[in-house]
Amino acid sequence: MNINYKYATIILSVLLVVTYAWHWNDIFNHENKNGAQTMHKMPDGTMMMNSDNKDAMSMDSMMMDMLAGMKGKTGTELEKVFLAEMIVHHQGAVDMSVELLKDTTIKPELATFAQDIIKAQTSEIAMQKKWLKDWFGIIK
Repeated sequence: MNINYKYATIILSVLLVVTYAWHWNDIFNHENKNGAQTMHKMPDGTMMMNSDNKDAMSMDSMMMDMLAGMKGKTGTELEKVFLAEMIVHHQGAVDMSVELLKDTTIKPELATFAQDIIKAQTSEIAMQKKWLKDWFGIIK
């Protein structure tokens, strides 16, 4: 059986594009059951969601900004940025866990997981704030 690889590649490419387009919303939109975009308010007041909304920040862009803030820094400057960004990151996890626990219909395993996150990351936030204060005189 002779396979024409040129045509096979074209057909597979078209199928990939069609499949990708068909599932565009499933891949890139995170909506609730009513079709509304889901949002999360970060500790610094910014809104985070997966959308083109200019007033909101996606999780991916937030993480990229956090990493970008670390690039080119060394020593104490890198340490300060790392701690400050980790506090924001951990607080976001705590806030999400608190929000999850407001729903009494969630699975017990998720409730336990959320409670564990709150306990562990609240403790880590306190430790990171103490380090910022003790090492760098920064009070958060």
